[in-house]
Amino acid sequence: MNSNTPDVRITCDLMDEQAWQLAQLCKRIGFSDVRAQTSTNAEAYVMLGAIARLQYALAQAGYPPR
Repeated sequence: MNSNTPDVRITCDLMDEQAWQLAQLCKRIGFSDVRAQTSTNAEAYVMLGAIARLQYALAQAGYPPR
């Protein structure tokens, strides 16, 4: 992947409790959690960036982490 690729829009329907708990996961997951699942630090940082965007979208939808 490179920075010249277009953004991808993903939509998903969640139950209220699922949205709240997903927001909590986004808040709690950290570099070491993600890094353990990746091959390189660079992959981990890309994943964390995606998680941050998900967290922002959840907050905009009314599900900010507590």
